[in-house]
Amino acid sequence: MKILVFSDSSTTRQFFSKMEGSKTHSLEYHSPPDLKKVCKTIRTGTFVYYDAGDVSSEGLKNAVKYLENLDRIQYGIIDPNGMWPDVADLFHRGASDYVGSSLVSDKLTEKRIGRVLSFGTLNQKRGSPEEKQERQDYILSGNDWKNVKAGSEYTFTIMFVEIDGFGTLRKQYGRDQLDTLLTRFSDYLTYATEPNQGRIWMSAEPAFLLLFPFNGKQCSPLLTCVRMMIDRIIISTEDIGFNILLSYRIALHIGNIVYRKRGDTGNIVSDTINSVFHLGQKYAEPGGLYMTEDLFPFIPKGLDEYTPSAGTYEGREIRRLRPRKY
Repeated sequence: MKILVFSDSSTTRQFFSKMEGSKTHSLEYHSPPDLKKVCKTIRTGTFVYYDAGDVSSEGLKNAVKYLENLDRIQYGIIDPNGMWPDVADLFHRGASDYVGSSLVSDKLTEKRIGRVLSFGTLNQKRGSPEEKQERQDYILSGNDWKNVKAGSEYTFTIMFVEIDGFGTLRKQYGRDQLDTLLTRFSDYLTYATEPNQGRIWMSAEPAFLLLFPFNGKQCSPLLTCVRMMIDRIIISTEDIGFNILLSYRIALHIGNIVYRKRGDTGNIVSDTINSVFHLGQKYAEPGGLYMTEDLFPFIPKGLDEYTPSAGTYEGREIRRLRPRKY
């Protein structure tokens, strides 16, 4: 999570000192007058702290009004002088945290920021599906594949999935058995994603890249991927049948791709495809389900608390499904 702190106070910087060097969150300081200038290019999922210690009452009101209308961010107010008398009113305005005089002298901890982020995620404004669509440079591919033509660019939901520990499996099984395992897993992916119009588009042993048409209003493959994580024991037993608990990691992203038919993708050069592969192969941990900030508006409310922040990767905020113990 990227945290922007708008403050010129050394006391406030001391409050954030424990967060400096955090592996989970990145910290960036700016002067309060630069709030609007900096936030013009703010990324989805950023957390903003605004320090009211050196601004006028009117200046604080204007800042809060601006922050509550910023789309898809969370914010908190640092108020060492008690300038905002009605703290509950701030939360009604969408604030996720309030740091009063008694807290400023303390230090912000990872545990506290975790609670703040969870609370803010549950209460952030989502907007209507139409508003979500307007906020992105979507080239909608629709609800199915009827209008998708080879050679044209579209927005897709992109799913990367890779079998974990494949090097160990190579030592354990012969080539024929590995081919059988991969075929069974590929068949399962086709079966599981068919209701969402999913298609296996690329494969590079032991990884698969699937595309789903995107209509700008929902991201149904997300729940399919959650079921894949929850049902891993059943999938391993009924669909794979190799007397192993198969582990795999999944990365989800929404992005634009020039579509080519499967088998005709060898010459495609795409930053979108590269970024999904990087997230899945270089950042995701075994057995994890990760999603980029582009999916955040489409996460069902019931999943909010189960998809905490997983930091930032290649300039994008990342969330992951809370790991499940087996």
